[in-house]
Amino acid sequence: MKYFVVLFKNKKKKKIINKFTFKKHAVSLYKKLIKESENVFFNKKLHDTEECTFELGLISTKNEHDSPTYLKDELGRSHRVNIKSEDNLYFIEVSLYNVEEKIFDIKDNKKINIHEFSKKYLSKGGLKSVSILNHKIVVQNEDKFNLFSLKSEEEALRFLDALQKYLTHINNNSCMILKSTTLPQKKYMYDLLTKNGFDPYLLYRKFTAQPRPKQNNT
Repeated sequence: MKYFVVLFKNKKKKKIINKFTFKKHAVSLYKKLIKESENVFFNKKLHDTEECTFELGLISTKNEHDSPTYLKDELGRSHRVNIKSEDNLYFIEVSLYNVEEKIFDIKDNKKINIHEFSKKYLSKGGLKSVSILNHKIVVQNEDKFNLFSLKSEEEALRFLDALQKYLTHINNNSCMILKSTTLPQKKYMYDLLTKNGFDPYLLYRKFTAQPRPKQNNT
């Protein structure tokens, strides 16, 4: 008998994270990953341009349950598991899983997570502000600016919500988060960033990727 810890995206297998001969080792990894998932502040809701949800499954080559497996959604409602898997593989347990989303650091040309973002740009002295400009996040610390991008303005706003919760969690009170998307606020940010050397073409872009509707997998 073998046991697998498997990541699913939109009810389809994305990858096998690990496989085991002994159930206790599989259960240990499964519980560890679920616990880590619960501490994700900014989770992935778009993969490329597709809306997505993720589940983590603990799977066996032998059916250990006589009754169906159920999964609770974000609202606490129970749904019978209907995730596509190979034949002769059976669910022991399955849970919603938060895959950590990252934002693109334009200056360093790489993606970073919310913890790295906070540590590098929001832990220094002085009063910082974090604001939104289209699909971008602007960090200002006195006369220094840093720019980050996400897939859309909706994702940027969602990041600011997550960041606000994260900063409260770590007791960082030295940062102002500005969520205004009004035209006067955008014009002010365009002018300010242009004067500080940022490319107007980069600033005026409104999205990195256009989301497409989530497919029905029934």
